[in-house]
Amino acid sequence: MSQLPVADQVRNALLQNENSGSYANAGTLTLSTGHSGYSVGAFQFDFAGNKTNVQALSAFQDMLQSTASTTGLTQPQINQIMQGITVAGGSPLISTALTQQINQAFQTYQGSAFITMVDTFSLSTAVQTVSNLIAAANLNPNGAGDLAYGNLSTRAGATAIAELAEYVNQFPPPFNQIAAYLSGGTAYIGPGNQPTSLGGQPVTLAALNAGFFSQTTQFLNNKANYDHFLSSATAAAQASSTGTIGITTRAVRRCPESVNRK
Repeated sequence: MSQLPVADQVRNALLQNENSGSYANAGTLTLSTGHSGYSVGAFQFDFAGNKTNVQALSAFQDMLQSTASTTGLTQPQINQIMQGITVAGGSPLISTALTQQINQAFQTYQGSAFITMVDTFSLSTAVQTVSNLIAAANLNPNGAGDLAYGNLSTRAGATAIAELAEYVNQFPPPFNQIAAYLSGGTAYIGPGNQPTSLGGQPVTLAALNAGFFSQTTQFLNNKANYDHFLSSATAAAQASSTGTIGITTRAVRRCPESVNRK
């Protein structure tokens, strides 16, 4: 079985989960409800989740200003956009007309450069976090199982990597609870911070889903998102196992709540 490096597997997982495996909508501002908000890019960089990311927000403002001759945006309108862009669930400050002008800006050279920057940030952050979680699993005294370094080329291993990638891209850090779970300790998750563990067993994809992901508050409150999470991870793992990078598939749709949450 052909197997991609972890970084490319993470890329496939994020692209599948966030944009159904296609780069086609990467340059369009999207809006999701809940704890997320406005997003853009192949991996759906979430402005609400990055409200403290000064570098990204400053670059976004610079991009809007430098493309104003193309979009027709005025400085007061840009100020209005900057006030609303980080609001979770969306803001009345960003009208349909302003959204269209923002999308015009994304189609320019400067807009493309901005999207490349946030995609690089999202991917590199996810790759580093997933690598750290795989390392935690390999410290489990009962065995890393499907996440053992020698098993990452299996379908179960590739699917576990895809699920980890989707999880860390969708939801905010810290990820100490899942790290504790993978390393053989006890995690406290879900309503009331209920304890969960592998029970002295090695890490398996089945246990990761039954004992951790399905019990998190995020997925207990949104079964559609959890179903999407599972199906997109399966599709991403299938692509990764054949050595494909940058998949395009109709296997799953983009879930409305599936966006970057850093």
